[in-house]
Amino acid sequence: MNKKELTEKVTGWILAITVYTVGVFYLLNKVLGITGDDLDALVSLLGVGATLFGGYMAIYLFTDWREQTNKQMLANEAKELWKSTKELEKQFLSIDDYYSTTPEYIKYNNSKYYKHVHECDKKASDLHIELFYFSELSKKNNYELFLDSFEVLKAYREIINSDKYEYEKDIYEAEKDEREKYIQQIEKIKEHLLSFIHV
Repeated sequence: MNKKELTEKVTGWILAITVYTVGVFYLLNKVLGITGDDLDALVSLLGVGATLFGGYMAIYLFTDWREQTNKQMLANEAKELWKSTKELEKQFLSIDDYYSTTPEYIKYNNSKYYKHVHECDKKASDLHIELFYFSELSKKNNYELFLDSFEVLKAYREIINSDKYEYEKDIYEAEKDEREKYIQQIEKIKEHLLSFIHV
C-alpha cells in the first residue's frame, strides 16, 4: 500500500468515526434526553476506542514502513552485487587482451594471461559467496541459479588449474569455451538481481 492510499484510508476512518460520534451524541442528547454523567461515560468510552484505534494504526503504519525498508535494503544490496557482477563480467571479457601474440613460446604458468585468469577466478569465488549470502537474505529460493553458475565456475577452474597445459596456446581454446559458458551464467545472475532493483 502506498502513502496516498494509506492517507485516504486513515482519513476515511477518522471521518467515519467523527460522523458516527456526532450522530450518537445527537441521538442521546436530543432524542433520548440523556445528559450529564451518562454523556461523560460515553465520551470516556469513545476516548478508549480512539486510543485503541490509534494503537492499531501505529502498528499498521510501522508494519508497512518495515516492509518498504526491507525492500529498499534488498534493492540496495542487489544493486551493489549487480555492479560487482558487471565488473567481473568485464574482467572475464578482457582476458583475451592478456593472451600473448606468441602463445606457442609463452609458458602458461609464467604468463600475464595466467595471472589474470586466476585473478578473475578469485573474484568470481568471492562474488559467489556474496550471492549466496544475498540469496539467504532475500529468502528467495533461487539456489539453482547460483549452484548452476558455481558448477560452471568449477569446470572453468578445473581447466585453468590443470597440469596438462604447458603453453598458452594449449589452454586457450578450452579456457575460452568455459569462460563463455560462465559469462552466460553471469548474465542470468544479473537478470535475477535486476528483479530486486526494479521493485
